[in-house]
Order: sequence, then C-alpha cells, then structure tokens
Amino acid sequence: MAGQPDYSGSCMIALYPPPDDADSLAVPGGLHPSDLHVTVAYTGDAADVDPGLLNAAAAALTARDPVTAAISGHARFTGGEQDVIVALADAAALDELRHQALGVLAAAGIEVPREHGY
Repeated sequence: MAGQPDYSGSCMIALYPPPDDADSLAVPGGLHPSDLHVTVAYTGDAADVDPGLLNAAAAALTARDPVTAAISGHARFTGGEQDVIVALADAAALDELRHQALGVLAAAGIEVPREHGY
C-alpha cells in the first residue's frame, strides 16, 4: 500500500504502530521507526502476488477495531543474511486478525507460505 516501506520484493499484510509508539520501540542500529511493523500474514515474493488482490484483501481487514498489544519479550530470528532481534507483541486480537487475514487471503486466491507458525 502507498507510503509503506520497501521490503525488497517481499509481500505481506502488516500492522504499523503509531509514530510515538514506534519511536519508543526503535533501537540504535535497528529499523527506522517508520519501518517497525507486526507481520500479520507474509505472502512471499511480491512478484508472485497480484497487488490488486492483495490490496483488496488488506482493505477488507480495515473494518476491524484497532489492535492494542503489549510487548511481552523478544526473540531472535536466525537463518537469513543476518540475525534479527524482534519485540514480541501480545494481544488476543492479533490471533483473531491473523485468522481473518488467512481467510480473506485464501478467498482471494493468495497463498500464504506455511514454513513457519505465527
């Protein structure tokens, strides 16, 4: 969607924290606050996803109430070009949103890779 960061050809539906919250979560040497996000559904390479279908799926999810989450810890993602340290967001609404997003994406014919859990 317009105004969102370029993730080098990756494609996802994500939540972005309000700027003040992002500023307080950002760490030196890490992502810029405007790039901080919670991935709801990663859909793989952007070249493999119809942007119109993805935007329609994302739009279908916007009628929900805002998600309020608490940072419950951190984790380390390994196996890529470099390790990534992430904050863990905890909210029951995230599980509900993920479930709804997977349904909307499936109905649009957009496949979600299943190598990882949520």
